[in-house]
Amino acid sequence: MIVIPMTLLLDVIFLSNVPSLLKMAGSALVLVGTATVAVCTWWMHRQEGRHRLFRELLDFPVKKDGS
Repeated sequence: MIVIPMTLLLDVIFLSNVPSLLKMAGSALVLVGTATVAVCTWWMHRQEGRHRLFRELLDFPVKKDGS
């Protein structure tokens, strides 16, 4: 997902080609979407880890499927 913004950045650096406003807006949307997915994924894994630690603290049995 980071390929589009990196392509625009390298285009500016190496070719001195300034992208249009529409291309910059699209690149910004891609970056925001990528960051949102990354934060949501991190939060879900963090919550699973916290639930696992809480169950261990309360001495609940852990299911065989790992949850």
